[in-house]
This record gives sequence, structure tokens and C-alpha cells, in this order.
Amino acid sequence: MTLGPQFKSKEVGYRTDHSKWWGVQNHAREELDKGNEFPDVSHLGDHEGIWVTHTIKDAMRYGPRSSVVDVNLAGARPIHADQDGGYFYVRKQENGYY
Repeated sequence: MTLGPQFKSKEVGYRTDHSKWWGVQNHAREELDKGNEFPDVSHLGDHEGIWVTHTIKDAMRYGPRSSVVDVNLAGARPIHADQDGGYFYVRKQENGYY
């Protein structure tokens, strides 16, 4: 589900691994290859993204509590959500590479 500007960003999200921010185009390709819905991100070429949940409890759907890590979402905004409590956040690339 594509999120509109009225959706409030969070400062911290949660994941069950130590994945890093990755190019938005790479995420889009991966999601579409899996047959998942994903918004058009062609205008976000200089952005990176990451999938997170908004609660530790939702993150534990993907692994044990011991594997849940915090993700700093400062400066990022959500643009998409899935049906499992996942939110896709984007931000401008920090250092020019992934």
C-alpha cells in the first residue's frame, strides 16, 4: 500500500538483522521480481531505502527477540507498507554508495 504525506514518520524502526540501507531501485527490482506490489520509485534515484517495522513485536514475526535491532529513521520518510506490519522508508543517500 502506497503511503500518502499524511502518514506520520517514526524516528526508530525495528528489523531482525543488521541489513543496511540499500538503493531504492534495488529494493524495487527485488520486490517486483517477487511479484509484490511496490510504488514507482523512478524519481528517487539518489535515495536509499530500508524495510522496518514500527514495533519490536512486529519485528519478532521475522525472527527471535535477540535478533531485533533498532534502525535510526531520522531524516527518512515512509512511502510504502505491506500487510505484515512492514514499512519501507527512504532517505537521500548518505555517502554516495550502498
